[in-house]
Amino acid sequence: MFRHENVHDGKLVPRLLLVATAVASAALLLGSADAQSTTAGEWKVVQSVTVEGAWRAVVSEKKVGTGERGENFYQLAFSIAAYDGSAFREKFRSPRDGGPLTAVMKAHGAALWFPIQSAKIVGTATIEGKPALVLQSHEFAADCGLGTVTVFRLDGTTGTVKHLVTATNGCDLAAAIVRSGSGSEIRLSGPYYGPNAPRCCPTKPAATAALRYRHGTWTVTPNYFAISEP
Repeated sequence: MFRHENVHDGKLVPRLLLVATAVASAALLLGSADAQSTTAGEWKVVQSVTVEGAWRAVVSEKKVGTGERGENFYQLAFSIAAYDGSAFREKFRSPRDGGPLTAVMKAHGAALWFPIQSAKIVGTATIEGKPALVLQSHEFAADCGLGTVTVFRLDGTTGTVKHLVTATNGCDLAAAIVRSGSGSEIRLSGPYYGPNAPRCCPTKPAATAALRYRHGTWTVTPNYFAISEP
């Protein structure tokens, strides 16, 4: 049994999941939603963060289907909008404009939708004197999936959003923002898998590392988690 978490009002809301593949003649079960759940096709804001009055980041969800046992499946979206003096105008939206979120698809021949997603805006870091949003997300299907932490820079001068760096890890990856001097570093935590370690058996079940930007380079210390830049 795996534990899935959706974000509501800035908090992670757990839903219990039982996962197996269709090939094994099993199914994935999400906890049934209550009477206030999102109706199909309607986007619902589940977390909203305003940065310096000039930017707004939003995690939203849309119900995409209902399983045979009454469980609901959702598509998540993450968007960033800039204030232009009269209104907030959307500058970036995932999955429309790329990752970290992907499009949820219906399984062939079954009332199941994949991947199962969760997302949380961790907060605002300061990178090179400018605000940067940190997003923590997770997607999975039949196994424990992939945890992702993505950092976006908000440039008030140009009104643009730039994808700075992405950290990924098998099964899980969490983030916390730590002030460091005049800027910030991002503390990553999750299971560490050494070379050839299977997903069932992490080399270090609870590892932590610091994601830093120094002298034009992103680093992870210790080197427990993979990072990539666009």
